[in-house]
Amino acid sequence: MKLSDLYAERDVFVKYGQEVPTELMVKIEDAERSLMQSNIVEVFSEVLPRTVETGGIKKPITIGASYVDGKLHCVGISLKENALSQFTIVDDIDEPTQDRGDGVESGSEITRSTSRPFRIRFVDDKKEFAYNKAQWTLIDALKHIGLERVSRFQGEMFKGFPLVGKQQRITPDNYIWQKNVDGWWIYINMTNARKMRCLEKIAEWLGINVEISYI
Repeated sequence: MKLSDLYAERDVFVKYGQEVPTELMVKIEDAERSLMQSNIVEVFSEVLPRTVETGGIKKPITIGASYVDGKLHCVGISLKENALSQFTIVDDIDEPTQDRGDGVESGSEITRSTSRPFRIRFVDDKKEFAYNKAQWTLIDALKHIGLERVSRFQGEMFKGFPLVGKQQRITPDNYIWQKNVDGWWIYINMTNARKMRCLEKIAEWLGINVEISYI
């Protein structure tokens, strides 16, 4: 059910002064969270600067923006410890420029990123990939499926670029958006949640049985 339909159903209870059923509120919260993850977090993860001049401030800086009806309303900044604990969704950004090095096998210990890693297990052949660096879990899983095969998948696009393709995305800031693997450009600059979602969609598209979970 669409979020707008859920809101309409809730408004009927509110209009007549009735308590909104818990089950309906849970559905609304789940739908809101899903839309925030897919429509908003992904946008900000691409456009936010990777570095900022702090003027020498050593504490972590938390910046929040409030949008009302889709329009920017206000921006706030905080040096309060654990300020992000008040946020509904917090998705760490993976660092795509860090290499895993040569000869790293699936499951090996490598430098842990600040993002929460995940694992993917191919049920039929028991193959599993679970790096501390989520981009390599994505890359090796895609290689296992077949890069040329995946290149036909259009279910997730990134500024017009597919997950796997032959064209490199180049921007004025020279930021690394993709990784060249075996002659294919794999899009890696995304949140780990979206990496997982891409793999889930590809597996469903190809009829591959997989199990994907955070480590």
